[in-house]
Amino acid sequence: MLYSVLKSSAAFSFSKCLSFEKNDYATIDDAADFRLNEGSGGKEMSWSAWLYPTALGTTARGLFHKGAISGTDRKYSLNWVSISGTYYLYFTIFGNSAGTISIGRRCAAGDFVVNTKQHVVVTYDGVSTIKIYINKVQKDAASVNAGVWVAPYSTNNQLSLGRGYFSSAIRYYDGYKTELAIWSKTLSQTDIDSLYNNGNGKLAFAVQSSYLKGYWRTKAIVETNKIADETTNNRKITLAAAPGTPQLINWP
Repeated sequence: MLYSVLKSSAAFSFSKCLSFEKNDYATIDDAADFRLNEGSGGKEMSWSAWLYPTALGTTARGLFHKGAISGTDRKYSLNWVSISGTYYLYFTIFGNSAGTISIGRRCAAGDFVVNTKQHVVVTYDGVSTIKIYINKVQKDAASVNAGVWVAPYSTNNQLSLGRGYFSSAIRYYDGYKTELAIWSKTLSQTDIDSLYNNGNGKLAFAVQSSYLKGYWRTKAIVETNKIADETTNNRKITLAAAPGTPQLINWP
């Protein structure tokens, strides 16, 4: 866990972030708005966050994950994956409980890097199209699919921040994260440009607010170990218990 306070960037419309190190993680309770499939077909969704990774691993880093932290019952996840020593940003949606059916998109090597502020947006059109944007530019370069795709698999599982499951183990993220937001809509290029705001970051309320299902600005810790949801849905982030507790610090 990192306790140092970093100098805030005044240019941003926000100033705080969660710092993850080693086995730090946080969770958000399940809600129907976060599930991609309610029995048949799929539904649109978009995820956005500002990220600043500070370390590489030997296999992968779990940035965002919905589902069980195991080889089965995974729903969707954003991972930073090392393949033969080269890192790629992946987003995967699973189509069955065993994880043998999935669709995904992968960015090119070097698109997501360490020790740099980066705005990441992932969109899903509710059918089979996933797009990944880094600093407002669409960067997904290749499909990473398995099995015969029909629809997303979705049941009641919490969301994890700062950890994910990849290659037979739980993988943790080292770095900073802020301004996580989830919409029940595929954000457009115009929406993403607005969020990025020339690198200065704009509040998620300014973009498709009627579709905004969760928004965590990481402004302050409330109720001892929680981060407030800025929407009226009141779905708080819960910080994991020690020793894996992420710290609230100034955005670097």
